[in-house]
Amino acid sequence: MIKSLAKYELSLQFSAAMCWGLSVCSIFFAYAYTQDIAAILASPAELWAFVCGVPLQSNSTIPILVGLAIIGASSGSVLYYIRRRAIMPS
Repeated sequence: MIKSLAKYELSLQFSAAMCWGLSVCSIFFAYAYTQDIAAILASPAELWAFVCGVPLQSNSTIPILVGLAIIGASSGSVLYYIRRRAIMPS
């Protein structure tokens, strides 16, 4: 099945680059929003609480931005892997 995706090589590469771009932009926006390294370091715990449905006392912008960054990086990595496997010679 992965070999049939070889004709979509450019689309896979573009999609992966866009996912990584989303990830990097989300991290930059999170940093620019807080201007505080301690708040960014505490964001994984806030993200987990946000995912579990625990109401946050503070604004939920940082967990959402960090969550987008994690999802973007993961999606980009998977798309790069699929692209690499699709164009590998048999």
